[in-house]
Amino acid sequence: MIDLARRVAFSVLIVLAVAVPASAQGSEGPAIEVGYQYMRAPDLSFPLGFNVGVSGPISGPIGVAGEVGWTRHSENGATATATNFGAGVRLTAKVDQTSSAARVFGQVLVGAEHDSVSVGSLPIPSETDFMLQAGGGVSAPFGSNGMSFQFQADWRRVFYTGAGENHFRFVVGVAIPFNR
Repeated sequence: MIDLARRVAFSVLIVLAVAVPASAQGSEGPAIEVGYQYMRAPDLSFPLGFNVGVSGPISGPIGVAGEVGWTRHSENGATATATNFGAGVRLTAKVDQTSSAARVFGQVLVGAEHDSVSVGSLPIPSETDFMLQAGGGVSAPFGSNGMSFQFQADWRRVFYTGAGENHFRFVVGVAIPFNR
């Protein structure tokens, strides 16, 4: 399984290395995405979180995306946090052909999730593990400045040592274009 994860990560890095210089050639410009993040892991919800991402076109509907997110759960003196970072490929399509139309997107990211837990002052080891995340969403423009409202839902597989775990997350936020 680790060999497959390394192959996927290497393939995405190659795509990103080729894609970044070409990203200005697409019809939509690059954007910064900022939003609230909620994550659900098995038997635990992380209601406090945020996500910051960058996306940009390569050619036509094909683009790149990268993100960093943080979520937290506190209960009975214990606190669990999960920090994720990843990059990958995004496909985007307009809902209709007007210039102000909403866009739908799907993406696959590879990266890592860093998990830590604290219980009072007890030191508990943290860990960072490979993750694969697939999801999609909708981006709806508002105003004349090119900003858009975004909703996104993702499935994330975290490959912990000895076992994997499925996480689900939702992000609500805005996308702010670079080139306006």
